[in-house]
Amino acid sequence: AQEKLLSKALDDARLLPSDVDYIEAHGTGTSLGDPIEVRSIGNIYGNDAKREIPLYLGSVKTHIGHLEAAAGIAGLIKCVLTLQHRHIPRHLNLEEVNPLIDLPGIPATISKQGCALEIRKKSTGKKRMMAGLSSFGASGTNAHAIVEEAPAVIKLSKAEYQRPNH
Repeated sequence: AQEKLLSKALDDARLLPSDVDYIEAHGTGTSLGDPIEVRSIGNIYGNDAKREIPLYLGSVKTHIGHLEAAAGIAGLIKCVLTLQHRHIPRHLNLEEVNPLIDLPGIPATISKQGCALEIRKKSTGKKRMMAGLSSFGASGTNAHAIVEEAPAVIKLSKAEYQRPNH
């Protein structure tokens, strides 16, 4: 079900898996749930020969805990801030990756020190960065959204934005 959801989000956005630079995973930290989620991410986002550099994975839960019903919106806020500041925050409290998770097989990595997205942008030649966000509810409600970095703000001169008198 998670793989179908990730595929549908990419199809709806008309994107390739390699277009996405970062995944904000649901990431509960459980020995069962996380390997299933990462395997699904790998099966969808890892199956793109155009991916030149590893996909970054993270979860806001390492910073603020599990907020139950608000966990999805907290992840969305982290995605937006990550893209806005062009920086993937470091993943806290990670001592070793669950042996059931094959990050090199995706290829993916978890930012233990933080990572500037600008470096990733230069290495791929992409114009804007993108992040995927997964949230899975206890009731069976699953969601995956893809968020794109906002376009650069174009500052207009005063003459360009003044309206004529009415």
